[in-house]
Amino acid sequence: MLMKKTVFAALLFSSVIWAVGLEEVGRLTKADGLAGAEISAYVSSQKLLISTSGERDVSLISIENPAKPQILEVVRFRGEIPSVSVHGDLLAVTELNIPETSPGTLHLYKVKNRKLELLKKFTVGAVPDMVAFSPDGKTLLVANEGTPDYDSKVDPEGFVSYIDISSGVENAKTLELDFSSFDSLSLSNAGVRLTGPGNYLQNIEPEYIAFSPDGKWAFVTLQENNAVAKINVKKAKIESVYGLGTVDHAQKGNEFDFRKDKKIQLENAPIRGYLQPDGIKTFEVDGKLYFVTADEGAKRDDDPATMDVTTAQALKKAGRLNESVFTADWIQKLGELPIDGENPCDGQEPCRYLNTFGGRSMSIFDGETGKRVWNSGNSFEKFLAEHHPEYFNWNAKKAKLKMDARSGNLGCEPENLAIAKTKSGLFAFVASERTSGIAVFDLKNPQKPQILDYFVSISDRGPEGVLVISAEESPEKGVIFLVVGYEYSTTLTLYRVNY
Repeated sequence: MLMKKTVFAALLFSSVIWAVGLEEVGRLTKADGLAGAEISAYVSSQKLLISTSGERDVSLISIENPAKPQILEVVRFRGEIPSVSVHGDLLAVTELNIPETSPGTLHLYKVKNRKLELLKKFTVGAVPDMVAFSPDGKTLLVANEGTPDYDSKVDPEGFVSYIDISSGVENAKTLELDFSSFDSLSLSNAGVRLTGPGNYLQNIEPEYIAFSPDGKWAFVTLQENNAVAKINVKKAKIESVYGLGTVDHAQKGNEFDFRKDKKIQLENAPIRGYLQPDGIKTFEVDGKLYFVTADEGAKRDDDPATMDVTTAQALKKAGRLNESVFTADWIQKLGELPIDGENPCDGQEPCRYLNTFGGRSMSIFDGETGKRVWNSGNSFEKFLAEHHPEYFNWNAKKAKLKMDARSGNLGCEPENLAIAKTKSGLFAFVASERTSGIAVFDLKNPQKPQILDYFVSISDRGPEGVLVISAEESPEKGVIFLVVGYEYSTTLTLYRVNY
């Protein structure tokens, strides 16, 4: 089944008409020998994709003919491989240690004749979730998440590894950019969420990285902390940590469906959703820098030692709710919606609102100040409800098309995003993991982007990594491609971008 093409959306929201916004060109599946598909990077000089499987494998894939991608080699590592990044013919690969709470490894390769030649290994932090090259290729940053083990007996600190290769790989210098220059009180006052059994340095968990186009700055999502760190690349210093705030679902335009009842019901509620973004990218419009986030949400509910989830019913029983707001009807309606058990309403008890996990949105921030300039509000769920009701908040992980299955949890879970500059303008492609699909936003006005489309398919489920191949680097002259790794369906799909 090919991806649905909702062409009418482009007609509704833009004066430009595209025949097909995203056109599927080629794909790989398990039948082709694909072990998995998550994060991809591209060596343009060799028309080679490097893709992680989500476990221990990295696939080298020729896209010389984008319609017929071909797996050339699969390299297997000892530990899980969460991330890859490319600059020129250099490839960086992060590997988790065994156990995962031990320091991880960054492998640096030269890609020659579509083969990997190891140049050097670097020790980095525990759970090196992402690696990124600076635009000039002189610096590598690694986001070391430092997640605790199951029973929290070991909980490493989260930090960013800074690797300077400007004087050559053999003369590389490595630094640890940690958060010890910030105190827990100042971070909390800035809106940084600090929860967990350890100290605040153990609670900070770097997730994803984006350099500014000029390479002067880097922005790192701290997902569980609902924050973004800003790094001065030249000074090798974390200069700021921005708390990201919430989506206030009591406000018009922020309606959401918070009930798993096989119905589509977008409504306001006394609930605020932490953004807690995973993926992050930067872009510039009229010389001004912005960073944009995919506001997935992150809760700890799989380990009793780190559990941070409760419900409205449990808080009512504990006498922590304002009963004039949270009536018996509201308690019933909210059901099992996950609520922050450690900070249900920012210390303003009895609570007149409650904090949940995930913004179900995309947000744009001023790159200089960290101030939020726009949030998509109900755009994802509203668009799905109007144009793809059968896919509304379904759980793509289970491969059964049951609409509304995730409404009472984190909803559509925007996971990651990529940005493409085309002849028509600037566009964001936002991958929603659980609802599964690619939302397309027009970014020409960063103060008021517009959703153009939402591409969804039962065959491609759980998009994890999204990569834009520019027209300048394309294997097909002048054509922009979007490469998406689908975690749940184990498919890697190439789309021609026609916006």
